[in-house]
Amino acid sequence: TRALRQLCCGLLGRLVLAGVDLGDVCLCDNFYTPHLAEHADAWLVAMVDELAGLVRHFGTPVISGKDSSAGSTPTEAGVVHVPPAVFLSALGKVPDHTLLLAEQWTRPGNLLVQIGPPTPSPVGTAAARALDLPGTRLDDIDLDGYHDYLRLLATGRHRFASGTHPGPGGLAARLLHGALASGLGADLNPTAHHLPALFAEHRCGALIELPPADLEALPAGLHPV
Repeated sequence: TRALRQLCCGLLGRLVLAGVDLGDVCLCDNFYTPHLAEHADAWLVAMVDELAGLVRHFGTPVISGKDSSAGSTPTEAGVVHVPPAVFLSALGKVPDHTLLLAEQWTRPGNLLVQIGPPTPSPVGTAAARALDLPGTRLDDIDLDGYHDYLRLLATGRHRFASGTHPGPGGLAARLLHGALASGLGADLNPTAHHLPALFAEHRCGALIELPPADLEALPAGLHPV
């Protein structure tokens, strides 16, 4: 359920960052549950309850979806179960697609700023899988605080020259992709980004580009780094 919350909040944040009004967003879902596992029904109920709460909180309806609750397969070695999970996709509408915020960096000398509530736990990250990091508790997201973040994001995005979602691989992957796409490099601040922080995926945040003069104007509620 924490993963579902992070996924939903990250999707909404991505669309609001791009320029979609929160009221013009809808969701589609696909639930995966191992139907032969002992706690399958409880997991499914918990995930559905969580999604229903998210829909009520943000006002973003689920318009389609499916339940793939046949995720257990008997084999010669025993029963294999898929992990209980939900996959969400989101759709947003805008009056003019040319007003959407680009992801590609635009100008030398601009700053790259991480915003959004920090979720530094390595659980489920590409780095944790590659380095076999020990499991810890997945970060929780406060819904009221995240709703406030979305409002600040919508009102402040006019300052951003570009913006993107950290995604798999975290900031390290975004910096690599951004450099390849734009032909611009990036200087990192070692006091703010020690190595593990570069691979944290901060699923509910964003990496934005803005002129240095606009940094001080960013509200604290965006959690800028």
